[in-house]
Amino acid sequence: MSGPGGRLAERIGKAMSAMMRGGAAVPTKPIPGASTAAARKGARKPAAPPPPPTPPVSEAVKWKAGAISVSFFIVIVTGAWYGATLKTDMEVKEKKQKALEMTADESIAILEQRRTHLNRIKTELEQKIAMLQARRNKDTVAMEEIKEKDKNKPAARPLNWTRGSQ
Repeated sequence: MSGPGGRLAERIGKAMSAMMRGGAAVPTKPIPGASTAAARKGARKPAAPPPPPTPPVSEAVKWKAGAISVSFFIVIVTGAWYGATLKTDMEVKEKKQKALEMTADESIAILEQRRTHLNRIKTELEQKIAMLQARRNKDTVAMEEIKEKDKNKPAARPLNWTRGSQ
């Protein structure tokens, strides 16, 4: 074996055979290129110096930063509020436009739906009032009659106020 790699292999081979025979565990000369625990300990990098201290921030800089952040906040909130206002204004305009485009028959049909819905709510409220009065007077016969009337009538459901529902 020739060259530096060959010599290293020879030395490692001799050291291993000596260890197997019970001879010297470590060769007397250090093997160049081989890492040992002692070499690793010495190879540690020195600790980095601490960073220099930051200079203190003046009060004027703190006030300026606070004023800038508050102004950004105000601009964002104002923009959100203005955008929401524009959206609601557009929705109101659309509803007015739909109401103007509606024919007389459609508006009459919607008003009739509202009337039947309100009448249904009115009867339910009248029944509840009668039930409370009967309960106050402890009139069980009247309460039973009201409950029987209640079973026969359908419950009022919420009315869909949109244009297309009928």
